[in-house]
Amino acid sequence: MATLGEQAWAITTLVEAADLLASEAARRLKADVDVSLAEKEVLFRITLAGGSMRMAELAQALLFTASGATRIVDRMARAGLVDRARVDSDRRATTVVITRAGRRRLAQTGPVMESVVRERFEPFVTDDEIAVLTRILQKIVVGNGRWADRATSSEFEASIRQIGQPSVRTHS
Repeated sequence: MATLGEQAWAITTLVEAADLLASEAARRLKADVDVSLAEKEVLFRITLAGGSMRMAELAQALLFTASGATRIVDRMARAGLVDRARVDSDRRATTVVITRAGRRRLAQTGPVMESVVRERFEPFVTDDEIAVLTRILQKIVVGNGRWADRATSSEFEASIRQIGQPSVRTHS
């Protein structure tokens, strides 16, 4: 078994790599498409859910607080990227619906995200390493009670293609 120091270093390195990739994606999305990484994720999650999603489910999927989700959805509604709708069966619940403008903006994020992956991830890992990394991260996430109901990577890949996000295939 790895020492506590080795485990801590692995976690520190994981956090640093995730921050590097997220920061680069956020910078490029804002510069090229005028959308934040969080806004892109809102549009992506709603689209994966079929075009609409209850606010509480969206907050949970994004790991946001209810107030954090409300703030970002308010901002996106003002920009015309999403609309809100009341749920007929529960007047307290709100559904967030992606608009045509939101779909167009999401489609614009695809090439940006692809370039980040191609430049900041792909050159440093092999397909085998990606498969191992994915298995490891899924074990951690599912083992800690998250994503148990999430799609497999092939189902996720199919969803990405269906909504017009480019599929990034690394070298062999």
